[in-house]
Amino acid sequence: MKRILFITLITAAFLLLLSVAAQAQGQSAVEGTWIGEASTDDSSAKFILEIASENGVLSGTIRPDPGAASKVFDLEDLEFKDGKLFFDYSKTEGLADMTQVELKLEGGQLIGIWHNSDGESGAIKFTRRGNGPPPLSATPRPEFGERPGPDRLRLAS
Repeated sequence: MKRILFITLITAAFLLLLSVAAQAQGQSAVEGTWIGEASTDDSSAKFILEIASENGVLSGTIRPDPGAASKVFDLEDLEFKDGKLFFDYSKTEGLADMTQVELKLEGGQLIGIWHNSDGESGAIKFTRRGNGPPPLSATPRPEFGERPGPDRLRLAS
């Protein structure tokens, strides 16, 4: 009986550890600096998105107009789950000027939609800034029976 209880406890601890490790690994997929552009039917704007993780909790900022000295906005309700990143930010205090963003991680890009409290919405796309490894999907697979040579391998930019 004690042996079964011990094995059950060890198994539960192992599964908990795997769950925490998987969550941390998933969050690390979106950590870093991302350069992006949001668009509407008639205009577009550039952004810098910075995401960090500390003790399993994501935090981040977004800065419009990367070329200018613009204000930095803190991300609120930041969550990465099932390959999707969700966050809100506001240019003012409160909910009067809230923008909500939903992005899907696809290779080395975050692609999705945004909408704000004024009823505006559009597409948004971020590409990871050069720091960090290329996405696994960027490494081409050789044809069956072929070995890739240095001239055949290309990494995503």
